[in-house]
Parts: sequence; C-alpha cells; structure tokens
Amino acid sequence: MRSLYKYKEILIFTTQMAMETTLKTLRAIAESSRLRLLALINTGEVSVGELVIALEQSQPRVSRHLKLLVDAGLVENFRDSHHVYYRLSRDKGVQGLLKEVLSGLIGDAEIAADLERLGRVRQAREKDAYSRIDTKRAWAKAFRQSANEGAVEEALDDALCNIELGELLSVRTDSGRLLQHLAPKARSATGVEHSQAMRLLARSRLQQAGLAECTLRNIEGNELPFAPRSFDTVLLNEALSRATDKRQVLSEAARVLRSDGRLLVLDWVQQVTLQNKDLPSKSEQGTALMAENQLRTLLAEQGLTVVRRSWLPGKSPNYALFMAVPVSALKTGAA
Repeated sequence: MRSLYKYKEILIFTTQMAMETTLKTLRAIAESSRLRLLALINTGEVSVGELVIALEQSQPRVSRHLKLLVDAGLVENFRDSHHVYYRLSRDKGVQGLLKEVLSGLIGDAEIAADLERLGRVRQAREKDAYSRIDTKRAWAKAFRQSANEGAVEEALDDALCNIELGELLSVRTDSGRLLQHLAPKARSATGVEHSQAMRLLARSRLQQAGLAECTLRNIEGNELPFAPRSFDTVLLNEALSRATDKRQVLSEAARVLRSDGRLLVLDWVQQVTLQNKDLPSKSEQGTALMAENQLRTLLAEQGLTVVRRSWLPGKSPNYALFMAVPVSALKTGAA
C-alpha cells in the first residue's frame, strides 16, 4: 500500500479542528484495515455485513474498526431495520481531509480487490431485492409502470427550471429512479421508503450511478425521522394516494420544509374539470383519487399554496405534479 503520511498536505484540511481532535482523527486513519474501510464506505452507504465480506475479516474486528472511525468523526452510522449502515461524515473539514487521504489509495491492488468483492455482494443484494419486489404484486406493478417513463422527469425539470434544490427529501423512493434524476441538482439527497426491498434496490442503483452521498432511510408510519426545517425541497412521490391519513403526511412534509422551500406532490389527482366525466375514480394502485380541490384545501391547512400544476401525458388523465410553497414565502418574496 502506498505511503499515506503526507502530513503537510493533510494538515491543510484540519485547520478547523482542535489539536486533540486532529490527532485522534489522524490516528484513526493511520491503520491499513481502517483505510480499506474508508475506501469502501466512500462508494456509498454500506452495511456491516457487506463490509465483512468485502474486507474478509471477522464481524467483531470490522465493528471494532468502525467504532474507532465513528468516534473520530470520520464516519456516521444509522440503523435500517436489522442492518446498521455506515457513510462518510458530512462535515466539510472532514470531507476535505478524507478526499486527500483517499486520493492516495487510487490504484492500490488490495483496495481494488476489496471493491470488487463489495461490487459482487451488492449485485447479489440487488438480485434478492428484485425477487422480493416481484412477490408483492402491487409493488411490482407500480415498478413496471414507472420504469420506462420519461414524462415524470420532464415535468419535474420544467417545474424546477433554474431552482436550486438545496437539501432534497423524497418521501417514497421506490426504485430510486426519481431520486437518481434529482440528486445531481441538489446539495444533498435523502430518500425515505417503507419497503426494505425497494430501499436495497434504490441504494444499489444510486451507488452504481456514482451518487455515493445519497442516503436511504426507513420510515415507520407517516412520521419523518428528521428535525423541523431540514429540507429545501420535499417530494411526495405518490405518498398521499397510499396514505390512510393524508393530512398527517402533508403535516410532516410541511414540518421538515424550510420557510423558503418548495413541496412537490407527484400523485393521482382528479382534475376539477374532469370530476364529472366518465373516468376512473381510483388510481392504478386501487386507491381512491384525491380531488384537486381536496388537495388544495389540505395544502392550505399547512400554510402552503399551489404555484404550479401540470397533468402528465402518457400516464393517465389523473396523474399530476403540483408545486406548493409556504404562503409566508410569497408574502416576503422568498419563493
């Protein structure tokens, strides 16, 4: 393995850290197994089990190294069902340090072998995710219907033209297709999804697309596991049509939305002008359609007002994209 003790270059990125913290960080980095772990985690969030296979070391040993990396502030972790996932720290100073360190590992044969093993285990996990989705007819049907559609992406691009997405949250991620499309335009991207199989599939697709900084999280019920005012852009991806309590879903979305942010609702919504027509009253997932005026009323209850709407061609007369912003943002001219 190449020498990594280029302290003059590295210390440039540690000027914002206290001396004690800096020394702890450098000690955590200066060990071959931990360097290999950092190189693997740099590809995107990864579970302990995947790291054990890629590193070919025992689970207790890998966990011990991971704890040191977490304690040093180099790595973050979170629980997803029965798995614990690790990702690189989002601290800017730490990211600069890690970028310098990891650039010295490019071409290392041992790490290349680790990455190859990690790629194989991810492919196996993705294949397993596909098989589990196919056993759930509703999920499989929805996935097949949306897999080759470009109308949604086009509608989003039109609605978000010249808008900086900032911190992006997608509520219901499915296979990660829309999150993959929007993530490059955002400062950070987070997806929440009920289905573990869909989270596995989305995580794999995002990593293959080189979007290593995207994170996927589990969601229990309708409560979002984030602090108030955490996101600039929130996308509800068919989250309302699948919810029994639409008011709570919108309440949570409004809670985590910043005062100058925007809420995107992509869902099955019946147009006012078509409500008396002989058209289906249910979405293709079998849930009752929201009426347009019902959606507007629910949004108004959360202090949000619609600034843009469009129905998507090629999907259904009732498939729509709404953009809403806080009423307070319009009053101050922030929207």
